[in-house]
This record gives sequence, structure tokens and C-alpha cells, in this order.
Amino acid sequence: MRNLKQKILIVSVFFVVLSLTGCGIPSILYLISTSDYNFTAISPYNESSYVGISSLSISSIDEYLEYCYGPSVMFFYSIGGSTEHLVATSKFVTQFATQYINQPYGVAISTSDNNIMSVTDSDGYTQNLYGFNKLNESGQYFKAPYYNLYATTYSESLNDLKLTIADDKSHLTISNFGDKYTCEVPNLYRYNGNAFKTSDYSTIDDDYAFVKNTAGDNSQDICIYIFAAFSIMKTTESSFGNNFWSPLLYLGYIKIK
Repeated sequence: MRNLKQKILIVSVFFVVLSLTGCGIPSILYLISTSDYNFTAISPYNESSYVGISSLSISSIDEYLEYCYGPSVMFFYSIGGSTEHLVATSKFVTQFATQYINQPYGVAISTSDNNIMSVTDSDGYTQNLYGFNKLNESGQYFKAPYYNLYATTYSESLNDLKLTIADDKSHLTISNFGDKYTCEVPNLYRYNGNAFKTSDYSTIDDDYAFVKNTAGDNSQDICIYIFAAFSIMKTTESSFGNNFWSPLLYLGYIKIK
């Protein structure tokens, strides 16, 4: 019996070593925890013209990152009305964890469906979360593994990044991302490639549905509620490791009306 236990132990160690070296066996050993990274919003985050990320840094998992793309940051938005109907931030965070984090295998967001997810608030109103898009793009432009912003070197940090609303309230601009991150399209528009501020806020476009449902007279403030999450995606050539999404981070809101 003792020899049998020793053999089992040796075989177990052998397979762990194979997983660590990426020898064709998918590994789920790197379950990234909150102690492995710092991901925080700029505070206070309810500014009149911008929101942002205070810090994104990753440590202690260099062996894993060598086989991956990222970190890659994706920004999301939901359009809501006045303060009595603020977007259900905690429900978005919970639903994102269920739908995309799904440890140990995160799900890449690379669909043409720009409505990333839906939740229902305490008043029974359905609220949708959308991915930003580029100008005049009808399909989703930003896809895995390169989302709105991605690192050119996996170990680089990101500090004091801002999303600032344009003077005409048409779009947001990503700024202060340094020279170690790539941002091919810094100007972020609505899911359908249109401007945020329109002449008619009762438009049939889906992202304004929540505003229409809660304010038929359009007299209330209209705000963009902004979120972010970062991903680490394994390369297609490697079976080593697993995809990862951070929890959804609420950055704050910007008034557009």
C-alpha cells in the first residue's frame, strides 16, 4: 500500500510539472486573485466631464502572462435618467461575474451583439450594458483579445487614465494611457457608432430605452454610467493557462443632458 501511495504521488507531481511548463495539457492553476493585481477607479468619480482608472497593475503571475494577450481593458456604458433611477451598478457587477468571469475559464467578449448584458432593477425596469464603439460603426469594433486599450508589454502599469466627454457631448476620449499601451481608436461612441447627445432623446435606439421608460417628458438629467474590466486571454497557439476577466469596475457617470 505504501508503494502504491508513492507511485500515485509521483504521477501527480509529474502532471503538475507538465501543466506548469505548458506541455500540451491545459492548466487551470492560475486562478488570479485580487492579491495579484490592483484595479481602482479615480476618486471622487462623479466629475462633470470625466471618469477614469486610477491604477491597473499586475504582479506575481509573470509565468502565466508570458503565454497570454493582455491586460486588455474594455469599457462599457449604460444610459440612465435622474438620480432616483440610477443604474443598478451592483447588479451589473454580479451579472458580469456570472456571465463572463465564470472561473476558472473566462469568456471572451467578441460578439456582434452590443448589448453585453441586461438586469432588472428594484422598480422592475430593465437596464442594459453596452460596449462602446467607434464612429459610424454599426457592428462591434472592439473584440478579443484587443479591446479598447491593451498593453504592448504585459508587465506594464496604467495610472490616472481618463475618459473625458467632448465639448459637444458626442463622444468620450481616452487619454493619458502612456506609451506602453495601445489605443487604436481613442474616441468612444455609442454601440451603434452614433453620438451620445442627440436632438431627440426619445429615439428608438435601444440604449435610450431605460430613459424613455422612466421619464416620458424628457425633463430629467440623462447620464452615461461608465464601467471597465480588464482581460487576460491565452494565445491561440498555447493550451497553457485560462482566460481571465477582472470584476466589473464602476467608474462613475457623466451628464449629457
